Amino acid sequence: MLMLREFRETSDLKVAQVAERVGVPYETYRKWEKGDSNPNWEQLCKVADVLHCSLDDLTGRRETLTRDERAMLAKWRSLSDQGRTTVLAVMDSFQEGDSASSEERSA
Repeated sequence: MLMLREFRETSDLKVAQVAERVGVPYETYRKWEKGDSNPNWEQLCKVADVLHCSLDDLTGRRETLTRDERAMLAKWRSLSDQGRTTVLAVMDSFQEGDSASSEERSA
């Protein structure tokens, strides 16, 4: 079963928004989410682009991320190169702080 609804909700999009961006009627996309019908290959690729995920993600062929992880990944993919560099620097500073705290506890 496709994970359309999960990825759409993580992307904070409404059914109508995804349907419009993919170029299909609202009812068509709604049926895909409910599992009443399935998109063709081209449509599925468009959905993955709109929802900022891979086809493996949509089809459940890969390890499933938590809702929070999917939200973070969607935000990451929307960042500029400068934004990504900033986020990585902040994460590195947190990791360094965590490492120092672990060493202090071990001593």
